[in-house]
Amino acid sequence: MVNTSWTNKNPVGVIVMKKIISLFIALCIALSLSVPVFAATSDSPITISSEDVITHSTPIPAPTITLRKSAPQVTALELYDYGWIEGTDHWGVIIKVTGYGNDNRKAFWNDTQLTSNDKTLHGYWLGPDNKTAVAFAYLYDCGPITEPGTYTFKTTYVSTNWPYTEKSISLDFTFEATDNT
Repeated sequence: MVNTSWTNKNPVGVIVMKKIISLFIALCIALSLSVPVFAATSDSPITISSEDVITHSTPIPAPTITLRKSAPQVTALELYDYGWIEGTDHWGVIIKVTGYGNDNRKAFWNDTQLTSNDKTLHGYWLGPDNKTAVAFAYLYDCGPITEPGTYTFKTTYVSTNWPYTEKSISLDFTFEATDNT
């Protein structure tokens, strides 16, 4: 008779799998705690005006939206708002996207690619049924403005479903030096 009691005593494969899972969890925790924090710079020649501040107080409808079975194509991109992001020296641009799609890393500020960390959902609009979202507002954090000049924001959205319609928008913002004397 063969002794098979070793299968009940943590075989090597089970121990290795437990170590891999533990390592993965530890890595996830370490990455979530290592978010860099940057201090605002105060040596910018651009003055931040309080009337040009974007606040995060846009009302978001109650979470009773339902998603459509077939997502409609992106039909329009338009400038919704822009200004200094509240509490920072960063410039923000809010784009209204009508339809369902994404920018797939196709957003740029002065030819520098913006990352997914630079974009947040700012709000959405409901359709006639008051349950289905038909348009979305995305806030792009373009970073601090350190020099006077004209800065360009551009992005391209691609529809979620076939025929994968593309819509683009390009906007110029001019910043002038202020005389602090």
